[in-house]
Amino acid sequence: MTDFSVDINGLRLANPVMPASGTFAEGLADVIDFNRLGAFVTKTFTLHPRSGNPLPRVCELDSAMLNAIGISQ
Repeated sequence: MTDFSVDINGLRLANPVMPASGTFAEGLADVIDFNRLGAFVTKTFTLHPRSGNPLPRVCELDSAMLNAIGISQ
């Protein structure tokens, strides 16, 4: 079996698959075993309000999509 594990600054994950926050819900448990994911990405929170990120907030790549919405508080 292929080893897909990754090390992120000392944090070892079984694989690099980390769905973006808000993209996975309980209903998807019927489709994919969540234990097979490398990690879950949660929402960020801060002590002080933030204005959010400026445009553009989304970058499409050949095999992925990056986003940094930074929802204002």
